[in-house]
Amino acid sequence: MKIAIKNFLTTLKRYRTASVLNITGLTIAFIAFYILMAQVYYAATYNRAIPDNDRVYFITHCSDARDEEYSEWSERPFTQRIMQDCSDVEQWGFVDVRFCEPRVWIKQNDELTSFNVDVSRITPQIMDISGMKLLQGSKEDFQKPNTLFISASTAKLLGVGLGDDIRLPQNRRDAAIRPGKAYMVAGIFEDFPQNTNFEYLKIITALVENNNSDEGMFTYHAYVKLYNNCSPEKFESMWNDERRKPELIEFPNGRSIHHINSDVVKLISLKDLYYSQRLKSKMFVIQGDKREHITQFAIAMLIIIIAFINFVNFFMVMIPRRLRVVNISKVFGATNRSLRWSFLFEALALTLISLGLALYLMIAIKDTFIADYVTCSLRLADNLQTIGVMLAILVVMALVAAFYPAWYITSFNPSLAVKGGFAGSVSGRRLRIALIGVQFTISMVLIITTIAFFAQYRHLTKYDIGFQTDNIIEVQITDWQFRIKGKGESFISELKTSANVVDVTAGGPFFEMGRLNTVVIDDKKVSYQMREVRYNYFDFFKIPITLGRDFTPEDKNSNIICNKEAADMKEKEVEMFKNKGQKSYYNVIGVLDDRLMLCSLNEEQKPVMYASSESLSWYVYFIRLHPSVDVEQFNDFLLQKIDEFGIDAEKYRIRAFKDTIDEQYANTRKQTILLSLFSVVSIVISLMGVFGIVIFETQYRRREIAIRRVFGATTSGLLLKFNLRYALIVGACFLMATPVAYYIISEWQKDFAHKANIGWWVYVGAFALVMLITLLLITYRSYRAASENPAQVVKEN
Repeated sequence: MKIAIKNFLTTLKRYRTASVLNITGLTIAFIAFYILMAQVYYAATYNRAIPDNDRVYFITHCSDARDEEYSEWSERPFTQRIMQDCSDVEQWGFVDVRFCEPRVWIKQNDELTSFNVDVSRITPQIMDISGMKLLQGSKEDFQKPNTLFISASTAKLLGVGLGDDIRLPQNRRDAAIRPGKAYMVAGIFEDFPQNTNFEYLKIITALVENNNSDEGMFTYHAYVKLYNNCSPEKFESMWNDERRKPELIEFPNGRSIHHINSDVVKLISLKDLYYSQRLKSKMFVIQGDKREHITQFAIAMLIIIIAFINFVNFFMVMIPRRLRVVNISKVFGATNRSLRWSFLFEALALTLISLGLALYLMIAIKDTFIADYVTCSLRLADNLQTIGVMLAILVVMALVAAFYPAWYITSFNPSLAVKGGFAGSVSGRRLRIALIGVQFTISMVLIITTIAFFAQYRHLTKYDIGFQTDNIIEVQITDWQFRIKGKGESFISELKTSANVVDVTAGGPFFEMGRLNTVVIDDKKVSYQMREVRYNYFDFFKIPITLGRDFTPEDKNSNIICNKEAADMKEKEVEMFKNKGQKSYYNVIGVLDDRLMLCSLNEEQKPVMYASSESLSWYVYFIRLHPSVDVEQFNDFLLQKIDEFGIDAEKYRIRAFKDTIDEQYANTRKQTILLSLFSVVSIVISLMGVFGIVIFETQYRRREIAIRRVFGATTSGLLLKFNLRYALIVGACFLMATPVAYYIISEWQKDFAHKANIGWWVYVGAFALVMLITLLLITYRSYRAASENPAQVVKEN
């Protein structure tokens, strides 16, 4: 081992350029590898830290069995009654996250200091279901009056311990202005891993187990833990059967109806929740795309392959200089086995040094902009398992990469070793060309796909969606009491008293699915969405109606406006009813412009119908402001009106409408930026390898270049000769990369209903970029060799 270490240190000193390039390339690659592997490991182990995660189920529901997406929110106490009655349920619990992101106060030096910390309420059973580990306190302490439990990291942040007081706000409105009642810290629990459903639990208070005032409020996360060998079907059946029982609803005007809910429930195990593409809101539940993470893992491995190809290239080009040392060592009794071990040790040492540098640099960049494009933590302490997996992969790859060169350099006979003839041998050149070719091919595939991803993202964000989105604020109100009292019109009138307001309208979330209906046409089931809006909805958004007319205040629910897909369906339905001597309930009075996008461009446009309705059906209010308005000042006015109407502070949300649009393509943006970064990394590493090879090749061919100059070769002619060789390599790599990139882009675009046109310019642009950078690099290095004094070079050699 001592000899191997001594040889390694000697190599670092003797071959400084190669060593620096090797370590730099590997370090850059390892940083990219760490970021990608941290994300992949985070996804692959999501919720695995929760005990019995395959038996713990998250309860989701949707408004109709035909809906493809489910909500993360559950209702109490209805759901709780089913939990208690189902014999398959071992444990159940709720988490109320409505108090998230308030301000809490700590008394420091006789003054109250505020902190922004998440506060949630839970039923005590959540402690067992989540596998919460108490560091101080007991479960019995949790339910004592005016007590709370706090995570270890939050306790450290706030500087509190067992027995200290924390003041919490009474509700979200008070959170920004004044502290509320004091709660005593009765327990401290270990932080949940970031990749679990319970990671957001920082400060928790007890949630009352039976609270009938919450009837009809879908504001809770609900969990059940089933007994061994029990499936969720029994619970789902009990919930659905109970839900469909007629329910009496009484209105303020004395009218009452018996309503039958069409809601259905779906239980998803925590083990499968991360990759279950069922949830549509995802406010507090993180979900991922399995194909995206497989792609990230593939990119990580490709970058590492490129980096280790560099290592092999540097090793192979140094063989002519190192053969003499190997031969002399053999003369003095060194065995092939000991020499090969020295070279393997060199590879391991370079790998470990580079990994150490990469992890050290990650400490500096973990909180930079890159953190915005991953869902996992990049802190080293949070990724010890990831680092362990990385270390195993990198050690194996280092040994594999070094094994062939180590065997190869020790296999030459002494005469070739002395002559150093390998530099110009056919086998040496072929191997270097093959390795460079693999690097360039991978790099061009990544560059082409990156340009294509950017083109697709630009297509989505720049697409004319058919309506005006500027200066709009969106207020979502989930207070059922406010809705059933029919105060929507009065609320709109009050908002319009502000000189800052241009117009106000209302309906449901713009891009979310409305009530789903199904009709049978030509023996086929056709589904369409029915959305209920205020009569001025289309005028507010400046949505053009190409056929017919807009709504008027007198229009009733039977008059509808729809998109072209729904109009075509409605025409067939009307014809079908005529043939049967029946009359269609809905009357189409207008058809929207074909360009209008009523859902994300990632999806196929579905048949959508709009009915002019009363305020009972509205829960999102859209407010268009004048362009010069101070939004913060207007928000104060808006909060004042919300307070005047007695809207529960926990049951509204305010945000810019543009944020709603950006949300539709946030994942595409993240994928594109990440891929771009790592494509740049791959091409930088590849070019470093090319640069190293050119340095060594020009060094060993100095005598040949000098002799050619003596016999009349010009500098430009020599540059052309060197450049032509690498131009042919880049061209061949482009021919191999193009079909691979085309296949990847085609598969990726299958997820988009509206696809960008990825033309020939994308492929040619990637080719031109790599070719230009490569030739500039070759020209720069070759010019120095070609412009040397031939006589001096021949004399030196």
